[in-house]
Amino acid sequence: MAGKLPLPSTQETGSRMSPALNFATLAKAIGRVTQVLQHLWTAIETLIIRIATLPYYRLYHFNTINPLCNLASLTSSPTPDTKKLFSTLSSWRTRKLSELQFTTISCTVLAAAVIGAFSWPTVSTAHWLTPGFWHTSLILSILGILLSASEITVLNLLGPVRYAASSSPSLLPPTSQCPPSSTPSNGGGVYDAAIQRYMPLLLSPVTVKEDAGSGGAKQRYVPRRKMVFIWQAPLMFMSYSVCAFLAGLTVLVGLPVLRGEKKGAWGDEGWNIAVMYLTTFGAGLVAFVYCSFWVYHYVHVEHDGVEREEHRAMGPWGAFPAGYD
Repeated sequence: MAGKLPLPSTQETGSRMSPALNFATLAKAIGRVTQVLQHLWTAIETLIIRIATLPYYRLYHFNTINPLCNLASLTSSPTPDTKKLFSTLSSWRTRKLSELQFTTISCTVLAAAVIGAFSWPTVSTAHWLTPGFWHTSLILSILGILLSASEITVLNLLGPVRYAASSSPSLLPPTSQCPPSSTPSNGGGVYDAAIQRYMPLLLSPVTVKEDAGSGGAKQRYVPRRKMVFIWQAPLMFMSYSVCAFLAGLTVLVGLPVLRGEKKGAWGDEGWNIAVMYLTTFGAGLVAFVYCSFWVYHYVHVEHDGVEREEHRAMGPWGAFPAGYD
């Protein structure tokens, strides 16, 4: 018919739709590249943390990051168990206080050992790395003592965490503002005064977007990164101080073996002393790594020496501490 309009050809239709298709494809590609980069950054960050915490890897996980992750998971739950929340926080506080006290004593002994080592007559003729490592060890041990004292003071100022069946309503927000599991009848949950005192020093709130179908976003908690670094810093100073002292001692004693010389800082017997030292050091290091791994392998992260119902399991002969073979 003469009145009919000509239909667009397939080529014309495809050319009109191609910009939209190209934009959608580009957006998908950018999204995939972003995800790959995020996974890559996470892997690199995890590797850096593992290398940096290698001298105290088990204690870092057992006393710092794992308890905080457990606490963040409990706090982010839609129906948090207030009793378990208090138990986890109290366990972390007790364990951290013990760690800080141990770090203070260890750094004090280590600083005394380094100061005493400077009086050895062999230091005057030693390689420059030996006094360099020992001065590094001394300053790290002093920093460990000071920072441990500061963190012990903070924990004592915040006070102990004790669970109560009910909390004072004056310490809580209005019931309408509390989630169902965090009402005064449940002990306050994350709104309890004790939890609120510790929250800024441990956890950080983040907003997570939900799926398009559910709509909106929800808030959850994650360990606050700068506070994770701060709480593990005294142990880091102590561990690096020990490594620096041993490195300086190894350079002092083992230099004849490294240079292929028969004499060392102790004269003609330097080679024999170096071989004996390196053999003992290597065997002791292997035993130390082996024992450090297995001593924590069967211990649950929530154990703190206090018997609680959530730390017990039922067996054929009744309840027994959970987490053991």
